[in-house]
Amino acid sequence: MKNNARKLPDWIDAYVKYTATTRYPPVFRMWSAVSAVASALQRKCYFEVSLERIYPNIFIVLIGPSGIGKSRSMRPARTILSKLGLHLAADVTSREALIRKLKKSGSNPKFNPDASETGFMELESSLTIHSGDLTLLIGYKDEKFLDILNAWYDAWDFWEYDTKHMGKDSITNVWVNMLAATTPTLLQESLPRTAIGGGFTSRVVFVYQEDKVPYVPIQFRTQDEEDIEQDLFDDLRTVKMLSGEFKMTEDFFSEWHEAERDCYENPKFEDPRFDGYNLRRWIHLTKLCMIVNASRCNTMILEVKDLIRAESLLVEVERWMPKVFSGVGYSDKAYILDKIMKDISYYKRIPYGEIVRRNLQDADEWTIKNCVSALIISKFCKDSREGNETFIIYTPKKEEEK
Repeated sequence: MKNNARKLPDWIDAYVKYTATTRYPPVFRMWSAVSAVASALQRKCYFEVSLERIYPNIFIVLIGPSGIGKSRSMRPARTILSKLGLHLAADVTSREALIRKLKKSGSNPKFNPDASETGFMELESSLTIHSGDLTLLIGYKDEKFLDILNAWYDAWDFWEYDTKHMGKDSITNVWVNMLAATTPTLLQESLPRTAIGGGFTSRVVFVYQEDKVPYVPIQFRTQDEEDIEQDLFDDLRTVKMLSGEFKMTEDFFSEWHEAERDCYENPKFEDPRFDGYNLRRWIHLTKLCMIVNASRCNTMILEVKDLIRAESLLVEVERWMPKVFSGVGYSDKAYILDKIMKDISYYKRIPYGEIVRRNLQDADEWTIKNCVSALIISKFCKDSREGNETFIIYTPKKEEEK
């Protein structure tokens, strides 16, 4: 199978090009493609390090304002995955229904060629979740369900769940991949505070985009697009047939080891809300190495260029990840603080009275005053008295001015 010729040089690149005539942000299309390749790899493929197996499942959440094209950008990939016959849970709205979907995905034994010299049949419960509304999936402040998603992400060999009326559900060889979407406000409302900084959020790659793409005229489907879609289908079917352990070159191991150590010694974020993500970043990076390798070839031998591309993908979205959690924090003031910061950074120079007026529905004047004072102390802004009025002036960092 590994010698089967590919029709496309790289599946992810081809998918992004295939969807270029849509009005969906390129970064959303890119990560939808990443999720699609992961979906095809399933639990059959893995990377082994020390006593741990890392599987290529990845939790991706697209974040942006309403109408920007989050859920719509997921649809072309979902169509291809459905035609491929992969187990999908599309917009499932109850925990029980999702568990049934996962259990059903493991009802058919699959051949594992790496289990022994002759191989044997085993149950593998691989499922990809596609949710255009993360809140509908996880509910509001539902810590128990988030714990379930954490266990699924970790690909437990055996997972049990107690139901109220049906006893225990047991699922073998769990593997769950997820692509979901939400807005910053809904994310804030749905996540319990205990999920921030560790647990669920540390297992997610958040892909943030706030700007709409430039206008693209609506176009009719062309023959070239139909041909590319067929090539995408054929190559992803080849990816689906890959199985076994991802090996690596010596150069890859050396560079990967340095990258893994760097994740520990030089955390990407200082914000405590990313403490858990910092510790798991090397796992995200390793998963992406497998995915981008499978996107371009059938060798299942990781090379330095796979690590470089995986790192590039992560770095690009990490630039904007802090915006994902703006307004999400351990303090009740987090939301109002975020609103004030956005107003100041947008208007650059705004009367203090206008800040109070814009936020009185969400907080009292004492809270607003404390938030502005905290921002002045942190040098996010400064105040200037002009006549009878006080203005708040944005003071961006030097790197933001460039």
